Amino acid sequence: MKEQVVTRLEPDVYAALEANVPPPNVTTTTTELQAGYQLGIQTVLKLLRDGFVISR
Repeated sequence: MKEQVVTRLEPDVYAALEANVPPPNVTTTTTELQAGYQLGIQTVLKLLRDGFVISR
């Protein structure tokens, strides 16, 4: 069985990562593709926040 490696993020590292992605901003001119992209970013950030960010 292959060894599984899990990496955790400190809250300040996660905050820096989150600051480097655009905030969600859906308007009447946003295409479905753009909205899906923004939703995908937010989904990944939530997964990281809930499962990989730890405080010591």
